[in-house]
Amino acid sequence: EDLRGVLWRERASVNIPKTVTKAMTRLTKEGNAEKGWKLFEMAKRVGVLPNSYMYTAAVNALSKCNRWAEGLNLFKIAQNEGVHLSPIAYGVALGCMEKGAQWNTALLTIQGLEEDVNSVHYLSGMRAALRGHRPDVAIELFEQLREKSLAAESPLPYLLAVQALGRMKKGKIAEKITKRALTLFPNPDSSTAHSGPNRHVSDIRTFRRNLVNAAIVALGEGKRWESALRLLSSVPNLGINPDEGTFLAAAQACKEGGKGGSECAVELLDLADQYNIELGSKLMGAVLATDLDLTQSLELLEAVTARGVTVTSRAKNHLLNKCKAESNWQKALYLYRKFRDPSPYLYTSVCR
Repeated sequence: EDLRGVLWRERASVNIPKTVTKAMTRLTKEGNAEKGWKLFEMAKRVGVLPNSYMYTAAVNALSKCNRWAEGLNLFKIAQNEGVHLSPIAYGVALGCMEKGAQWNTALLTIQGLEEDVNSVHYLSGMRAALRGHRPDVAIELFEQLREKSLAAESPLPYLLAVQALGRMKKGKIAEKITKRALTLFPNPDSSTAHSGPNRHVSDIRTFRRNLVNAAIVALGEGKRWESALRLLSSVPNLGINPDEGTFLAAAQACKEGGKGGSECAVELLDLADQYNIELGSKLMGAVLATDLDLTQSLELLEAVTARGVTVTSRAKNHLLNKCKAESNWQKALYLYRKFRDPSPYLYTSVCR
């Protein structure tokens, strides 16, 4: 009530919108976006006229509250009122479109910005397209970004482009873009590393690893598991330390490996051993969830258990489902004896 009174008395002051904006921004940064939005509503009720900054802070608060539709509606109200909205305001609005997967609206908004568009706008547009299951639109925005020479400002558009190409099953192009991005954004200790503020990310090494992971997945989606393994093998030469995620990305490539899936998985286990990464159980579960036939799956089982890897319940279920699909009760009985499972119900259901 005291705050409402202050706003009412000072509503005509030119400093009030600035003060309200600062308070809203602080509340949102502190995780109290809902309170920031309520402050905006209160200010409007007592007659404070919002300016561009105040509208921007309000749309941002709604976005942080996951009320993206209301944020977009408020942005349209500001436009209809003739408020001059800055590129930052458009960036916040595009963030709402991203959360709502409103790729079509984002595309039109970016086109309307013309010379005021920046890489942040394109990033939100690409994310909106990916959330809206339109990887082709994400690639279209990425190409526009490159045409405007904005792609080198941040490594993130390259990561989104590689993810989009993976969904489009264009692994070869994804690999090419990955190599280009790794050249543009080398490790910080490299003599060719960029030092400009617009080219900084909090952890460039993490980005480079995530980019390679995405490229490996993209190659797998395009059924190019041999290329995925070659890229994985070249990781040390690129100055990247692979982690469990890198190998599980390669396991996804094995999922699409078809006849070579078992061979791919065994090679992955050899590579993982070189890097002292324990992933046998997870890798096996990932590969067995594929279209490998029962014979290939059992070959993989023998290769994995020979290394002392524990077979998870999920992996057992995948194997038994393959037995059931082929009506092979003999193999189900073999698995029961191999695992000495105290709960034989799943095995007997196959034998029936």
